[in-house]
Amino acid sequence: MTTAAPINRERLDREMVARGVDGRTLARAAKLSEVSFSKLRNGRPVRSSTLRRVAEALAKFPLMPGAELLAEPGTKKTADVDPAPAVVQEVKADASSSARRQRE
Repeated sequence: MTTAAPINRERLDREMVARGVDGRTLARAAKLSEVSFSKLRNGRPVRSSTLRRVAEALAKFPLMPGAELLAEPGTKKTADVDPAPAVVQEVKADASSSARRQRE
């Protein structure tokens, strides 16, 4: 059984701004269609494998210092540390525990 959950859009948007990457580019890097990426960004629950692909694709784009200053007003500042590797590790841990539950 695969678990699906929505992505935190606010955090995803912050991370995209911090890296200067748009939805189309991130969708391509994650090997998702633009339609699928738009749906997940708008709250449609995604499988852990899709979340992993998005997190890994996001991690390929380096942080751009000061990028949040160029964002539209109201966009929250990004953290000073790159959280993408931690997100990838979290997703991998969730996937392996999910696989263990399926085998049991």
